Amino acid sequence: CCKVVKLAPILDAINARFKEKPVLSIVGQRKYESIARAFSPSVWTNKWLPGVISTTPIQEWTALQVWLYLFLEKAEINELYFQGFDRLGCWLCPASEVAELQLVAKRYPKLWSRWESYLESFRKAHGLDRDWIRFHLWRWKELPGDQRRLLGDKARKSLEEPTLDILIVKGEGVSKVSFKHSYLGELVLRVPPSDLVYLVIDSLKRVDNFLEMYVENIRVTCDSRFYNIYTDDDEAVKKIATSLAKITIRVNYCLRCKLCVNNCPSNAILLDESGQMRFLREKCTKCYICNEKCPLLSFLSIQTKVLDKLE
Repeated sequence: CCKVVKLAPILDAINARFKEKPVLSIVGQRKYESIARAFSPSVWTNKWLPGVISTTPIQEWTALQVWLYLFLEKAEINELYFQGFDRLGCWLCPASEVAELQLVAKRYPKLWSRWESYLESFRKAHGLDRDWIRFHLWRWKELPGDQRRLLGDKARKSLEEPTLDILIVKGEGVSKVSFKHSYLGELVLRVPPSDLVYLVIDSLKRVDNFLEMYVENIRVTCDSRFYNIYTDDDEAVKKIATSLAKITIRVNYCLRCKLCVNNCPSNAILLDESGQMRFLREKCTKCYICNEKCPLLSFLSIQTKVLDKLE
């Protein structure tokens, strides 16, 4: 979530205000805030913020030093710090302590009720135990060792990294391909598609009740469940299937975070005034950096299975 709701807007703001790079970003983080920050250098770069050098001048400060400085400068202080909150940011941040989440629930019951309703529906959809909500296990995709030891059997089931299964069924001159995402379910291309499909697809049109397209001069059709790739070249089928899987996810579930826009070296992608992603084919160099920067794909484990017939 940090990539979408924090880093992406930061990069968007930096690109809008500073045309020359690098840009120096001064951050107020300290090593005492978390284990990860304890080992963080005082100057660093982030792959999600190209052209930005970050530094924290208060890396070695204690909380007491921060408060003494604020009082010395008579700085305005958020009142929530005096009501038990240790850190302020997104109200449902998974980096929060349980005590802070309980404070949120007490102070903002309507907000918290909405969040718990979402967690409950997600829990049911993915077969998770009620303890997943009770012990706030949603804060991790994989439980750290201490929490796992503390909870014992209650920690036996947690979320895994998202996976995408590509199933290829070989046929005579055509292979049927289907995609299943561990969280999103079965995937097919929606219509009308975003311009982004042309990152992979050379041409696209609707024929009766299916889509017909060409990818690397190979005919592909798409119905309500399958992509049909018309070639006997097994390697080409795998390559096209992987490309179609990625672009299907990006088109169907685009978060409008603009990370692809702000990382494209040739400015081939833009977000128009209506909120639609636009792809400028004449500018694209097929570097696929946009795929690398897409948060929907960056942690996705792709597995391909080839069968001679449907199971």
